Amino acid sequence: MYGSSSNRTVAPSRIVAFLIVLFVAAACQAPPNQKPGPPVSPPLLSRPAQADAVPLYRVGALLPLTGPMAAYGQECLHGVELAVDRWNREGGTVVRLVVRDTRGDRAVQQPLNVLLDEPRLSGVIGPLASQQLEEAARLVEGAHVPLITPAATRSDVRQLSPYAFSTALTYPLQAEGIVAYAMGRLGYRRFAVIHPAAGYGRQLAQSFAEEVRRRGGEVVDVESYQEEEQDFTAQVTRLKVAVRRRLQDDSRAHERRPSGASVAQKKHGTPSRRGLDAIYLPGAFRQAALIAAQLRFQDVKVRLLGSSAWHSPDLANFPERSLLGGIFVDSFFAESKAPAVQAFVEAYRLRYHAEPTPFAAQAYEATELILAGIRAGGTAGKRLRAYLEQADALPALLGPASFNAKGVLNRRLVLLQVGEKGQLEQIQ
Repeated sequence: MYGSSSNRTVAPSRIVAFLIVLFVAAACQAPPNQKPGPPVSPPLLSRPAQADAVPLYRVGALLPLTGPMAAYGQECLHGVELAVDRWNREGGTVVRLVVRDTRGDRAVQQPLNVLLDEPRLSGVIGPLASQQLEEAARLVEGAHVPLITPAATRSDVRQLSPYAFSTALTYPLQAEGIVAYAMGRLGYRRFAVIHPAAGYGRQLAQSFAEEVRRRGGEVVDVESYQEEEQDFTAQVTRLKVAVRRRLQDDSRAHERRPSGASVAQKKHGTPSRRGLDAIYLPGAFRQAALIAAQLRFQDVKVRLLGSSAWHSPDLANFPERSLLGGIFVDSFFAESKAPAVQAFVEAYRLRYHAEPTPFAAQAYEATELILAGIRAGGTAGKRLRAYLEQADALPALLGPASFNAKGVLNRRLVLLQVGEKGQLEQIQ
């Protein structure tokens, strides 16, 4: 009805499950369909390269290794271990990894203070939840120890402390990435949003709409739904009404143009042939697929855009192809051709006999940044903080990156598209 189409259907996303854990802290279970791998003991990865060597510096990991967020904590720990192990195998300065379990508790003072008492502590990786960051940031500032969260989606960590940093994929970063592609590369101008009413859905929708408007685009309609909903007829019907009204407004605006208007004015006033270019569906891919099928049934055929919540290995197992052609961004894609990504994935598979997740990759990057600071002479405190703040070519997996003014790693993102068989394909 409105232009180019998109199709495909799917199952629950681990990213959304993690976000729901953050918003409903106590009652979330780790997703059963994607474990971080068989239990492993970390000695080989946390010991110095030489058995009798004395660690000169320490890196702390403040992660939930038990409790409802344990699966995510283990994934992050694996990423941290790989980075420390690689450093120690290369020789030179020895780094020891010191791990403390937050048990998924909101309060982190006790385990973090134990870490901060460690001699020659250069930096801390963690915590994972945004709710834990305020307390953690206050404690590390008092100790003058930089902290990098690999997963908390808070986008203004620098407001909490000058010692707080983030390698997480925040909502504004996602919005910037997908909108830049949709408007810059595809030339889209008009969008609609259908988002989960939960906190993460509202924040993703808000970030997307703000970025569209900042770039001069238009959000024609915004609809929401409850997580348990499966019938989206009402939302799709309202969206169609909003698009129809927008086209009518275009027509009336064109008719009001004076007959003697210049060529440029006439061109500017020509009614849009499309009332809608794309629809943003930031919820989990199962929900997005249901919505997409109902959009197609009601003859709403436009490009579908998503969030990292679509990134799931179960995507290809759904018979319905309503998300076909849909596009989203993420911080990590295991099939990327980037050399650093390939090396990380190979090492992860070899060690843990499992596929690395974005959480593992973001924790690996956070550790690599601290180690890069040690290599540059910023072994702790103010010097390491200054290095993280000022370096403009930090070693991220997808290429050089830097921290923005809010303390979030301004990284390259991966653009992914849903293929004909539900497989994910990177857009170059």
